[in-house]
Amino acid sequence: EINFSGNLVLNAVADEETGGNLGTGWCLEKILTPRSIKCDFAIIGEASGLSPLPKSIIIGEKGRLEVKVVTNGISCHSWGPFMGKNAIYMMSDLIQNLDKLDEFIPTVEPPMREEKLKDLMTLAFPSKEIFQKIYNEQPLLQNLLFALTQFTKSLNIIRGGIKDNVVPDFCEAVIDFRLLPGQTAEIIINGLTKLINKLGYQVKKQPTGEAEEIFFYLEVIEKSDPSIWENWENSVALKDFYDISEKIYKKKPFYFLFPATTDAYFYRNSGYCPETIIFGPGRGSTAHTTDEYIEIEDFISAIKVYTLFAYKFLK
Repeated sequence: EINFSGNLVLNAVADEETGGNLGTGWCLEKILTPRSIKCDFAIIGEASGLSPLPKSIIIGEKGRLEVKVVTNGISCHSWGPFMGKNAIYMMSDLIQNLDKLDEFIPTVEPPMREEKLKDLMTLAFPSKEIFQKIYNEQPLLQNLLFALTQFTKSLNIIRGGIKDNVVPDFCEAVIDFRLLPGQTAEIIINGLTKLINKLGYQVKKQPTGEAEEIFFYLEVIEKSDPSIWENWENSVALKDFYDISEKIYKKKPFYFLFPATTDAYFYRNSGYCPETIIFGPGRGSTAHTTDEYIEIEDFISAIKVYTLFAYKFLK
């Protein structure tokens, strides 16, 4: 019989893909915090493989802000388009100037610069020269490091128009923003409003207006704040996790950041468990793809890492 100094809790939740508020967010608010269930270390089992690199241990991640942008124009017959206000053209004004948004939001430093990220990755290789050779041959890695150090934006959905001879009075788009630590949804929405105002349009707080009123409307569909384990380099437990991962996978892992968002931010940003990492079987590059998969050996190895770490942490 083994006497452990604590408990191992498996928190299986849904809703991660749609924000997590009804999953991990709900659990924190309704169960874990009210019942004083203390957490000293948390592992999010998301895929943390970055092929062709060894396994990574994720200690921070970017945030996500999904914004629906609506333009309200004036419809008319297309024989006289100048008699109306084309909502698609209004949206086009914003799209063509979207990169100027950076001028309207405060500049923030990334949690780690590109060189620091390279140094962390280099530790998993026999030499810096070998890593640099692989890095130079892998555009995916170059783009990944760039994404981790930048505030990014992507227009992913656009809808507008009802008929081929009608000037549209409505257009809708969805923009996906990826935030750095220090950036918030409020900061981005405020900057977006200023940009739209600069383009000569008003932004209303409601989606409806007076007849033939020209305006933009912004709606936050989903938001997940960026998060990072601030003092990860001083953690003995994290070093133990690193050593166990190296032993099981027979390769040195490396500490890294995540370009997407997971439920980790609930644990970190609420203060419930800042000591939260992401580590799991699978490759991040296959996420949301047609042939998403996990290799059986990777799956079993991750289970071994979880088991051995839990034993060492609680013994």
